Amino acid sequence: MILSKIKMVFSVLMIISLFVMALPAYAYNVVGTWSSATTVKNDSTHNVEYGRMLKLANGDWLSVYSVYLTNVQLEIAKSTDNGRTWTPIGSIADAGRDVDNGMLIQKANGDVLVASRSVIWSTSYQLKVFKSTDMGVNWSYLSTIDQNNGTSGSLGNPDKGMYEPHFYFLNNGNLAVMYANEKHVTESPSYSQVISERVSTDNGATWGSEIYVAWDPSNSASRPGMPVWTKMNNGQYMVVFELCGSSNCSIHYKTSADGTTWSSGIGTLIPDQFGAPFLLSLPDGQLAVIANNGNFSFSDDYGTSWYLNGTAPFADFVKAWRSMYVTGSNEIAVMASVDQGSSRSNVQLKFGTFVNKGFVKNAGFEDGTNGWTVSGPNPSANFVETSGVPGGSKNGSYHDAMWAATAYDTSICQTIDNVSNGSYNVSAWTESTGGLLTAQMEVSNYGSSTNVAIPTGTSSYQQINSGNINVTTGTLNVCFHAKSTTGNQWIRVDDVSLQKNPGFESNDYSGWYVAGANPAFVFPESYGGSHSGSYHVGIWNGSAYETWIYKDFDNVPNGTHTLTAWTESTGGLAINQMEVSNYGSSVNVAVPTGETSYQQISSGSINVTTGKVRVAFHVKSATGNQWTRLDDVVLN
Repeated sequence: MILSKIKMVFSVLMIISLFVMALPAYAYNVVGTWSSATTVKNDSTHNVEYGRMLKLANGDWLSVYSVYLTNVQLEIAKSTDNGRTWTPIGSIADAGRDVDNGMLIQKANGDVLVASRSVIWSTSYQLKVFKSTDMGVNWSYLSTIDQNNGTSGSLGNPDKGMYEPHFYFLNNGNLAVMYANEKHVTESPSYSQVISERVSTDNGATWGSEIYVAWDPSNSASRPGMPVWTKMNNGQYMVVFELCGSSNCSIHYKTSADGTTWSSGIGTLIPDQFGAPFLLSLPDGQLAVIANNGNFSFSDDYGTSWYLNGTAPFADFVKAWRSMYVTGSNEIAVMASVDQGSSRSNVQLKFGTFVNKGFVKNAGFEDGTNGWTVSGPNPSANFVETSGVPGGSKNGSYHDAMWAATAYDTSICQTIDNVSNGSYNVSAWTESTGGLLTAQMEVSNYGSSTNVAIPTGTSSYQQINSGNINVTTGTLNVCFHAKSTTGNQWIRVDDVSLQKNPGFESNDYSGWYVAGANPAFVFPESYGGSHSGSYHVGIWNGSAYETWIYKDFDNVPNGTHTLTAWTESTGGLAINQMEVSNYGSSVNVAVPTGETSYQQISSGSINVTTGKVRVAFHVKSATGNQWTRLDDVVLN
């Protein structure tokens, strides 16, 4: 579709939407300000649009976009500086056909796939997959997801095409793709367009039967299309799509527990969004949605409610086909096709810093007491001091200290908002003298409260933990309280942490991801007992398997940490290990096999220099009925 037609259609939709939209709901800004634009691709004589990105396992980024030559083709570019500059490295063409709607994904073996539409308009529609074994430079045909081929002009009026493929890996490691599909328009029942899904069990070489994702049984004119989907931190999948035909291309969403089972219908409206949406799950569980009308919306409750951000990166319809990506621990990038006049656009990026939810702010006191509130009868007894004092800090240059030359009573507290309900562990590192009347961590306002004694008379930092607490209020308060009836007694606190669901309680392993060519069944369970609480994760299959279950810890204070877990397993496993990486180095720790009770394993001291840590449990068995159980995975 040419750019001028797109602009005309969306101009009409914008006029309509002004009359039908309710007043937008605003909350705080997830993103406050946006950077100036970075140009990914500009062509002075040809239209360039529909950009998508992918972060490779080596940290580089690839982008794919459409270049309107005699026939439309895809160009691939690479960035080695986190999206700030781009260099074209490859292209994909299909002789005599328009290749558009590129979508990138990387397999576990490093190969990169592109899904795209390849069309001869009104005559032949194909969704093809191309493969690169050299990080995007050279490409070869791999497979066809779906197709509809006819004689010249036979597939028009009404159109019977398919468009906009979007890849995603399922929990079991299978590769799935969604796309807009017009093939059923002349069937009975008739659907002008539906969103379809197919699953590949061999990494994209072949594709299974069609699955309906979004369709309107009550209105054959409905046209759900342009699907984008992701896995949320609660373990469920969400797809967003535009609804044209029966609606003014408003944006709707649907959810699924397994990514392949979808209820009938067109889902739930997302307010204030129109045309060609994109969905992103942020590391803290928030969802971000952007669409062609430019609004940037977010949800902190997995879609129950949506709010408009106060600022938007590209704020009108001539900046189209947006996509979004997390490019740093708290950085988001938005890619858009930006009108340059004369039926030509280019592809640009803008970057913004987003506010994480549910994290401890200034956890290591490197920014003084910012984010914390000091209270009590003697607030002056609470202060931040440097690591230069005897005993120093656990990590970094500063820690919080509670001390006075005379008797005192003081607390330092932080309220952590936007916490998704569920199981958490609050931890901190402390050391103290022995003559304190009160020395404790107090966790409250989460639906209950718990106090944890701070060890006294310690000559080095000790970690304290709340154990599993069940947050039901969306918030919690953490305080460190010291009281002494004499002078010169002190407590030091450093590296306060809030971790989601370390023990897989409430039958939940959200935040964890599963990969593998023939993965095992990975599931929270109570069978066989847990190290603590009611649940653990079990890894098992009745036949040979290899699987990984992994989790990323973001916003980790740089410095020395330890990753621990409790495990038990059978004895017949070829590989059974904890793999800790992405912190600036990596270490593998063997999981004891043939154990009939839980054993704790530890990474030992790791020096984090990247602000993040990935922990993966890698299990491989040459036979069936071999298993591993995991519980209480904690980053100290």
